[in-house]
Amino acid sequence: MKSFLNLREDLACSLSLLTRFPTHWLNTSHSQWSLQRSTWCWPIIGSLIGAIGGSIFDLLYSQNASPLLAATWGISSQILISGALHDDGLADTADGYGGGFEKTRRLDIMRDSQIGSYGTLALIMSFGIRVTALASLPFSAVLPSLIVTSALARTSLPIIPFTTSPARENGIAHQLKSLTKDHVLACCFIGLCIALLNLPACAALSAYFITLLITALSRTIALRLISGYTGDILGANTIAIECILLSFFAIYFQG
Repeated sequence: MKSFLNLREDLACSLSLLTRFPTHWLNTSHSQWSLQRSTWCWPIIGSLIGAIGGSIFDLLYSQNASPLLAATWGISSQILISGALHDDGLADTADGYGGGFEKTRRLDIMRDSQIGSYGTLALIMSFGIRVTALASLPFSAVLPSLIVTSALARTSLPIIPFTTSPARENGIAHQLKSLTKDHVLACCFIGLCIALLNLPACAALSAYFITLLITALSRTIALRLISGYTGDILGANTIAIECILLSFFAIYFQG
């Protein structure tokens, strides 16, 4: 019974963090959820977000909508479901990296709720890349590609906190500093399984390697510029992975 309750609470915690879905009905114990313990669910929630976006694409395309229109609605639905959580992190990171010249100033800019020119450009570019990459995919590859892309992007989330210290002592980033190796390995294993179940082995393993490579690069840049990570860095890394993986799939499945 306790294992079932933990499973239910992990699901609720993941949904409340990564989506806008109501989760109060899942909290039966009314105790504080464990963000660290719920990390194994994150790739599953990511695959759910991708499945919804892909299903919307398929529905519109089957009704004679153009691939570009269907892709726009598919990506937009994913952003709405997640509450633009990761896109907001991308915008803040772009403003901080682009507008600050030393660590403290970069962190101050990233904390500022107002969006600047760097953040605006980053949002426009990332949205455009995802939409056009998705629109160029063969119809049969859209749904599995979105499922895997969204799952692997969320799989990356605990990796940087496990290997890096937070740049400031507050927020979600600070809550993740006590992650264990088991938390991260479980998340990575489930993400890999989702990829292998939805794509040919070559494409799945390539996408997994790309995810790890981008995450390592994001970590290196964050350490150099702000001496750690923040929740915004994790969001920016998530969007970067989505852009590059969808671009990779667009090229792979056209070959």
